[in-house]
Amino acid sequence: MALPAAQVLHFYALSGAAYCDGLQDAWDCLPCRRANVTAESVLQFSSSKDDGHGDLALLRRVGEADGLEIVLGFRGTESWENAIDDLKFAKTDRSVRSCAGCLVHSGFDDVWRDLAPLFVTKLRELRTQYPTAPFYVTGHSLGASVAIIASYSLEADLSISISALFTYGAARVGNREFANATSSRFAGRAWRSTHHHDPVPHLPPLAFGFTHSSRELFFADDTITSGLVCDNTGEDPRCADQYHISAISIFDHLHYFGIRIGEPACTTEGLAAIANRSAT
Repeated sequence: MALPAAQVLHFYALSGAAYCDGLQDAWDCLPCRRANVTAESVLQFSSSKDDGHGDLALLRRVGEADGLEIVLGFRGTESWENAIDDLKFAKTDRSVRSCAGCLVHSGFDDVWRDLAPLFVTKLRELRTQYPTAPFYVTGHSLGASVAIIASYSLEADLSISISALFTYGAARVGNREFANATSSRFAGRAWRSTHHHDPVPHLPPLAFGFTHSSRELFFADDTITSGLVCDNTGEDPRCADQYHISAISIFDHLHYFGIRIGEPACTTEGLAAIANRSAT
């Protein structure tokens, strides 16, 4: 199976845009420009209850006459150092009851359930108005984990089909039943990127009954050419699983393909501030 390199880079930029505020007023952020798209419309949504945030955008790829696409992006968190310590391992079936035996992380499920009512009506309108436009879901970090639950729920429970799912630095989302169900449903349409010593894909630990779905794309360094298309188990020992959770790098979590992601990376000023802090 070939590595979808161009798509992986494109949706990494769009998952970065989900961190940026003010997009519905002006599609102007560093990740926005990197994605090489213009925005026809953008709906940003937030939940103060659990720090959930995302955007639903109708985008047009520059230079493509039929380049319209609908993209749902979920924001991650800027504080994974703390989130790793506080990560809870409780499971629930609230959003996956159509999947026999499936359980998912209750915290990720809470974010999805809080955010869904804020954009689903608009999503249905866009799907009706632009029925031939592909619909993609993406996210980084916490946003990646929420995106996986969202994709299952959108298709299985809300009858809204997605074209593909691209995630970056996702934690394990659910139990083996859920991993099997999502791997089967989204075969050939779901791409879960992991990067070197990124600690988040190792959480929650396998010992707590969580496991990854496929298909993982493992990047051993900052280049897209290092990408390995992993096996369909979700836990390929050649990929992220070759490393132990003790060998962690928050830097690797925040820098896929040599590109910083997160709220500070939305502007040149934010990137300059990061560089200044690193230099002191």
